[in-house]
Amino acid sequence: MHHRTTTTTIPLILIACLLTGCRLRQDPLYTATWDGIEFLGTEESADGTWKPPPPSITRCFTTTLPPEEAVQRIMTTAEQENWTETKPTPKPATTRWARKERIKLYISAADERCENHPETNLILTLSIAIN
Repeated sequence: MHHRTTTTTIPLILIACLLTGCRLRQDPLYTATWDGIEFLGTEESADGTWKPPPPSITRCFTTTLPPEEAVQRIMTTAEQENWTETKPTPKPATTRWARKERIKLYISAADERCENHPETNLILTLSIAIN
């Protein structure tokens, strides 16, 4: 009986981890840092409340760099970590989108704010791709 419980429990834990964003925390962009960009904190979608949106983690930053430069610094790191830009780069490039496997990346310095960090002027959001 113990063996059967262990066999059943492990897949359930893995499924729960995927649904709650464990994979998001494993990506190098979850802990990356950049000169001129100060990390303030994170905001996560709450367990069980993400439907229809997928689980996501938003990293909140403040920067005195020009918005396009700050977004480009993050995007350069993303490209080094095998992220692929999924939409054409807008002009001015204060918002960018990318994808890697089953994760989406959104970077924005366009009037974005974090609820718990009102001084935020730059965000990076990682979310599970549902399509």
